Amino acid sequence: MRPILIVGVLLVGDERLTDKMRREELVPLGSRMRTPLVLQAHTPAELAECLTHRLRATGNASLMTQGLIHTLCEHALGNPRVLLTTAGELLHAAAQRDLPQVRAGERELHARRQRGVDVDARVVDLCGGGDRGGGVAIAL
Repeated sequence: MRPILIVGVLLVGDERLTDKMRREELVPLGSRMRTPLVLQAHTPAELAECLTHRLRATGNASLMTQGLIHTLCEHALGNPRVLLTTAGELLHAAAQRDLPQVRAGERELHARRQRGVDVDARVVDLCGGGDRGGGVAIAL
């Protein structure tokens, strides 16, 4: 009895991939695709649910404020990978500074506006919570 080799290929891309698979030179390949799965961008609410679940699973759902979660979900543009990578980088920076919480930097935004600096609303301030100042502003 001869062994049977089964090969599976997963093609991943944005909505342009399905259009490209219809090009004349790619029709033979496109016709061999069995199960196309087209995924849409996640809503900010879905992304927030994902991030909140991950934070709860760590055992500390208060690591990020709701304001920061909202900011990160808007910045991710529907992409969970972008959301979780950015959140992970922020949590890593906060852990290096031994900060108990990461929150959206409203004070930092206000201070920059007062100085006449043009600010993007997606600046995140790593600070220790409460009224403690300091921290590091990170532009997303």
